[in-house]
Amino acid sequence: MDVPGDDTLRVAVRSDTPVVRQWHVGAVRALAAVPAVEVVSWLYDDDGPRRRTREAGGLLHRWWTARHAPAEWRTERVDPTEFRIVRAASTEVAALRPHLVLDLSHGAATLPFPAPELGVWRYVGGAGRRSGGLPGLWELLLRERVHVARLVHTGGDGLRTVLHEGRFPIGPEIAAGAAAIMQEMTAWPARMARLYRHAGAEALVGPRAVVGTTPGRPPGDLRMLGLPMARRALRGTGFGPNDEWNIGVLHRPLHTLLDEEASLNIRYLPAPAPGGRRSAPSGYIDALGRLNVLYRKTRPDGRSEIARARPKQDNVIKRSRTMLATPTDVGDPYAVHTRTGIMVVVGSPSSGRTDLYRVDDANEHLEFVRTLVPVPLRSPTLFPHAGRWWLMGALDPFPTASLHAWWSDSPEGDWRPHALGTLKVDPASARPGGTPFVHDGVLWRPAQDLAQPGHVHVVLNRVHHLDPHRFHEEPVREVRPRASSSHPHGIAMLFGMGGLTLVDGVRRDLPRIEKAPKPGARRRKPGRRP
Repeated sequence: MDVPGDDTLRVAVRSDTPVVRQWHVGAVRALAAVPAVEVVSWLYDDDGPRRRTREAGGLLHRWWTARHAPAEWRTERVDPTEFRIVRAASTEVAALRPHLVLDLSHGAATLPFPAPELGVWRYVGGAGRRSGGLPGLWELLLRERVHVARLVHTGGDGLRTVLHEGRFPIGPEIAAGAAAIMQEMTAWPARMARLYRHAGAEALVGPRAVVGTTPGRPPGDLRMLGLPMARRALRGTGFGPNDEWNIGVLHRPLHTLLDEEASLNIRYLPAPAPGGRRSAPSGYIDALGRLNVLYRKTRPDGRSEIARARPKQDNVIKRSRTMLATPTDVGDPYAVHTRTGIMVVVGSPSSGRTDLYRVDDANEHLEFVRTLVPVPLRSPTLFPHAGRWWLMGALDPFPTASLHAWWSDSPEGDWRPHALGTLKVDPASARPGGTPFVHDGVLWRPAQDLAQPGHVHVVLNRVHHLDPHRFHEEPVREVRPRASSSHPHGIAMLFGMGGLTLVDGVRRDLPRIEKAPKPGARRRKPGRRP
């Protein structure tokens, strides 16, 4: 089984009892639906009920999950007409001979048969003892922002490697967040099985796991008492409606920002109208050689449109022109030069799709070309690489932390989803943050770091693999605004255009802290000089 072939991949599933979480059943069903994969049995242990009691946690945890946990966390009995259920101590086990075991148990003992050729896959969430219970609950109680979940592979030599990892943002709405986490993790074993059928044993090579695979206990009663306060602490910490988002111009190529000593002397346009904002800039050079900047223009009433501006040498703009206005809200634009003209990708959450437009000959409007994908991408990115066109962006339920991709032979062709589905979930380096570029033969992808609410900067990721079946990148360089900048509180976008880079910067409307007068100090009268 070292090289993929026509043989069926035989999988055995293991759990504590025949009663399991609904999302676990969904993961097994998705795995069984992969071509040339067969779930040969569902094993359970004699001492499983004791481990399940440990997993249930204390009284408050059991009461809270019974009232508030999402449907994915509820339990159901495995259907014997759908899967072959076998006790681990049964004599039937010796004849199973699976290639792989998907272990869903809560810290089960050794396998009742020799180690399979492809080892054991197990979900691992959280870290150490603080890893049991509903995904993200421990992190919320500890007021942490990210829940880390992994699909870990353990080989016959005992070496553990990470097959798949997700870093999920945690907010105050723990039930909805946990449901989204479990829905995403449901697809992981099936994705890895497809990748194995395509790439062979190389697909099982990943970074070494630095955490154990035995789940911890759910939060105790004393810790659960702090849940209401922890939820309040995570509310209202993001960007506000009065924060100023504006466009800046950096007269340097984008690739120069790979240098840690690179200049960040960004010149921003004049401030937008009070309550308005300019964001998500992308640009192109028109037939007369003039710089045109497309951006999302948000009016004080909250409605947005796609506008165009022509910054002068001194960064002054006289007026902007509306290029696209719809009855509903529009998303971020992304412009790209193609053989058929200047194309613009716009994802629209209100319409539920991502569309392709063309800048008209008069450079006054965006003409609709076609719908690219029937989902509303956030921060869409369109670029060529290795003979293909790639469309990337973020999607709900993780609009600030996910990366999805489609590929095609041309921008106006048929778009096919990447085999992995969700390429990445990480608020620190997933959502696109600018123009992918090649420097010294290496593909780099800018991404937004939104791990801390109310803060944003760009991370430059080195892409190691990008094809229709595989994707791997690593964060290398962070690009943060200078403290002396007119917009020192964040950079969300870096759009490269030859010798210059367009920047999306933010200046927060932070409350001023007035110093309290010292006891007994005399107050000056208004207008009186000291």
